Amino acid sequence: MRQIIAKDASGALVQLDNLTRQWQEIEPSDSLREFAEGLPASYGLRAADAFQLAAASTWTMHRPADRPFISADQKLLDAARRMGFRTIAI
Repeated sequence: MRQIIAKDASGALVQLDNLTRQWQEIEPSDSLREFAEGLPASYGLRAADAFQLAAASTWTMHRPADRPFISADQKLLDAARRMGFRTIAI
């Protein structure tokens, strides 16, 4: 695993700050929670990953149709790809 040097960390934090102004947060509604509850059994995901994937699916109105999904977790990327997302590994 590569170590992050201070210069890279500083740049990443600036980029994160810029991204936080652009993303849309989806609060966990009852329907999102119910959808997320079935994902660990279907895809072998952890609870937090299931919520992330359920939120992304809700964002696309359950029609991912090649929408991007970004993660560093291969199991989560595999599940997202199986749902129809275009996955991007970081």
